[in-house]
Amino acid sequence: MIYNRGTKDCYAGWANATGDASWGWDSFLPFFTRGSNYSGTESNTFRASNATAPPPEDIAVNATGGPLHLSFPNFALPFFSYAEEAFRELGIPEVRSLIGGELLGSQYNPFTIGPVDPTRYSSQTSFLKASMHVRELA
Repeated sequence: MIYNRGTKDCYAGWANATGDASWGWDSFLPFFTRGSNYSGTESNTFRASNATAPPPEDIAVNATGGPLHLSFPNFALPFFSYAEEAFRELGIPEVRSLIGGELLGSQYNPFTIGPVDPTRYSSQTSFLKASMHVRELA
């Protein structure tokens, strides 16, 4: 249920291999954001008071209206209260977003779950159902 994307270097590799710059990260980012609906952390009222908070909205996840819901769980395991400090002590840097094209570092990953309840959103429940609805309207 964790939402992830390839890295900027991965997409650059595809662009170089094909000789087509449209395979680069910047070309795909509009599709990533248009296909998802990021709800942020405001609705997560069940998190422990000592739990570290997921990152604020980022351009990589700043998306509304798409069929795939991205959110953070409405709970925090005790591990999360201490993981950020532990990673820092180990020399693992904090990155702004793990779905922003960089994977070398630590940060919360958004999940493909609804913002209010933990309903899972998959490719089938998001994209396939959305495309079937469009087809029904045509």
